[in-house]
Amino acid sequence: MLYQELIKEFQVSEDVFVGIDKVVLSPKCADCKQGFAMMLGVRDSLKAIEGPDLRIKHHQKSSGAIWVARLRNADKKRILTLVVGVYGGHPYVHLVFNPSKLNADDWFWVELCVFSCFDQSLNWLFQNAIVKKIELYIDLIGVDIHGVIPVTSRKIFRKNYAGKTSVTIYLGTRTNRFSLAVYDKRQHLLDTTKTTIPHALTRVEARLILESMTLRDLAEGKLKDPLTGSVFILSPKALEDFCLVYKGKGLYEQIEQEGTLAGFNLPARKHMVEALPSRCISQWKSHDAWPILLKMFRHFFPDLGGLPYNF
Repeated sequence: MLYQELIKEFQVSEDVFVGIDKVVLSPKCADCKQGFAMMLGVRDSLKAIEGPDLRIKHHQKSSGAIWVARLRNADKKRILTLVVGVYGGHPYVHLVFNPSKLNADDWFWVELCVFSCFDQSLNWLFQNAIVKKIELYIDLIGVDIHGVIPVTSRKIFRKNYAGKTSVTIYLGTRTNRFSLAVYDKRQHLLDTTKTTIPHALTRVEARLILESMTLRDLAEGKLKDPLTGSVFILSPKALEDFCLVYKGKGLYEQIEQEGTLAGFNLPARKHMVEALPSRCISQWKSHDAWPILLKMFRHFFPDLGGLPYNF
């Protein structure tokens, strides 16, 4: 099973950490009738669970009813969120968890919940549930957020969000099948947990919406590396030198502000994509990060090298 301490062992180098953040799984349903039965069954089953702190909310939106259950461990740390609802007349059940924040004992409660709601094991869930969303991160240690410019070849555009203490750079939106968030993780830890770390820390977080793959598919390598060859992290000076090669007026401003190469014609874009990897900061090692992430996916399955977990 994949959990916090194990993720810490699978790292690229001393200055680059990778991991799997939020995972949203949705069990498959043959039709709406089965979906409604599953939805109602989950609600009834959760009310009978005893153990961790269980908080249940129900609220109505214009798009339909939503029922949320949050399970916490003895330390009040959230270990699993279940979202049950109806959208556009279609029922759904989403299970949300974060392997990078779970310890080995937390998985007992996750499996207890899965068993109570679906009468199935975690292995069944990982084999059969669709990955609705997943967040993968690369932490760049010693890299200041103000010293990087993210650039992508994908047709998604940059937007900055200024919080009270820091700025997050977004490429794409939450509705895009692929989007990127680049932010000051050191400041984020200070704001959310009062944790202080002595060095700069920039997190590059890829957010993927997968409508047809399961965790098993990811573990078997059926997803192409979403970062290498399409996401580049440069310093302002490196981007400036890169733009001088093309001698285009306002080229630096265009790439820095839009964050994408999508506006260029195909030959120019192809040439830029081939040239940009050599301009990236030394810590940007996405080609080394992806094999590590694949190892993490495989640790959900004992037959692929993961640690067995039996309920």
